[in-house]
Amino acid sequence: IIHLTVSGEIPDEPPTPGSMGIIYDSLGGLNSSTDVANVYNGQITIETRGQSSQGFDKKSYTIRLTNLDGSPNPTSLLGMPAHDKWVLHALHIDKTLMRIPMSFYFSDRMGNYTTRYRYVEVLLNGEYRGLYCLIEKIEQGPDRVDIDTLSNGDSGYILRIDWDSGGGGFGSNYESLGGVQMQFQYQYPKGSEMQTSHKDFIRSYMDRFEDAVFANDFTNSQGERYTDLSEISSFADFLLINELTKNSDGYKLSTYMHKDTEANAGRLKAGPIWDFDQTYGLSTVCSSNDTCGWTYLQNQPDCGDINTMPKWWENLTRDSTFCNLLVQRWQNYRSGFLHTDSVFSWIDQNLLHIGDAKDRNFVQWPILDQNIWIEPEGAPTTYSGHIEHLKIWIDHRLRWVDRNIASIYDFTSQKGGVKVYPNPSAGVTNIAIRSGGNVKIADVTGRLVWSGYGCNDTNFEIDVSNWDIGTYIVYVKTIRGVYSGKLVVR
Repeated sequence: IIHLTVSGEIPDEPPTPGSMGIIYDSLGGLNSSTDVANVYNGQITIETRGQSSQGFDKKSYTIRLTNLDGSPNPTSLLGMPAHDKWVLHALHIDKTLMRIPMSFYFSDRMGNYTTRYRYVEVLLNGEYRGLYCLIEKIEQGPDRVDIDTLSNGDSGYILRIDWDSGGGGFGSNYESLGGVQMQFQYQYPKGSEMQTSHKDFIRSYMDRFEDAVFANDFTNSQGERYTDLSEISSFADFLLINELTKNSDGYKLSTYMHKDTEANAGRLKAGPIWDFDQTYGLSTVCSSNDTCGWTYLQNQPDCGDINTMPKWWENLTRDSTFCNLLVQRWQNYRSGFLHTDSVFSWIDQNLLHIGDAKDRNFVQWPILDQNIWIEPEGAPTTYSGHIEHLKIWIDHRLRWVDRNIASIYDFTSQKGGVKVYPNPSAGVTNIAIRSGGNVKIADVTGRLVWSGYGCNDTNFEIDVSNWDIGTYIVYVKTIRGVYSGKLVVR
């Protein structure tokens, strides 16, 4: 149980002072809100966090533990290593209350540093606010992102891809999927703390990495392959966790990467992962509710915000070395913690762990039968229904990835395995696609006249008998590449 005491409203920023008490019975007994705070009982600063979630009544918060004089007060909370920066995540749009913890569990089992968490119940100024997750904030440190601190000569770095936070950063030499310059933001060190030499170094390093990723032979002009500059196992795991969960915000928002110092032979690593509440079929954004399709392509219906989406992932999946690693790691994980029975067992055990706290949460927030986010039609209206829907979605998604992971690499057809016939056509024309893809047909002025999407091998039958006679442009994007060609209607 966490007691927060704050005078007045909690702003988005700047942080406001308050206090926090944490109650925990280490012997496993029931906690009471009237018990004495025995884990932490001291000063904090607190602010609300999030983008769209700021509009919910149940807020998420960023918390910093402080001394009376306002200085940092690193403290171990509920068995997690000592630090002063923490997050209280409301888990509000996820009615199972499991999506973020489960994603963190999977990432941890993959062998990557993943922010630790604990379920807690929160009271704000004595008012019950529901079930939350207390989570480590992504920060530099030996027990968090383990990279060296800033020094005059060298530094470790954490970079972020996200909405512009105003904290500084630099632009890429390459465009995003949206056709604008990719931007990388400083997470650690802050831009105001770095010398020019530090900024120049990390920008140059990212240039070298991207030059290699986008080269035909994956080697930059200095003879460095991207695998020399990055730990590709972390990139493989990052793709797998985002694809398993079909994270609609994956790759392009709340996306982190980090690199240790040159003295420690640090190479670029993807992660830690963050922001996994809009996953496992929760919403229709970027067709997250559909259990088929590759999210890294951003080619399914309702995929927006691609101005921050890097093109790395398409290029990486054209490299047999990377794709072979993907297949190997996926198969290893599926025989262990990602075996369907193992996943369902984790859900069942976690259900027992949170126990009656879920019931108290939904008494405070009676939203089980409400569409508070961009949810698909026909969503469950009970807690048990949401759990069952989660299990069914995961089962279908695991099976789809099983069927398609081995074919994610195919460099033999740069046209993406697309066939348009008959062409010319005066009646019905067919567009056949291998391995699924997004199809758009436009007239010569650029006006979209038809679009469709298929997740697997698909044949679209399109009646063009009523179309104006002339030439149309067919554009298809599949996991095997990009195809564009002409369709003549006569």
